[in-house]
Amino acid sequence: MTTALSRFKDRAARTGGNDQTLMNEALRQFVAGQTLADVVRDTIRNELRHG
Repeated sequence: MTTALSRFKDRAARTGGNDQTLMNEALRQFVAGQTLADVVRDTIRNELRHG
């Protein structure tokens, strides 16, 4: 089973980022009330930019 922490670590490794930074950003998005559609849209944009 994949944990949320391992998903953040995997994504950080793929993008060259930092897992703690990714988790902080996810929490900021949650607190800001972003919808799932907003998060998916932003994620796709970021992946296309870095892909």
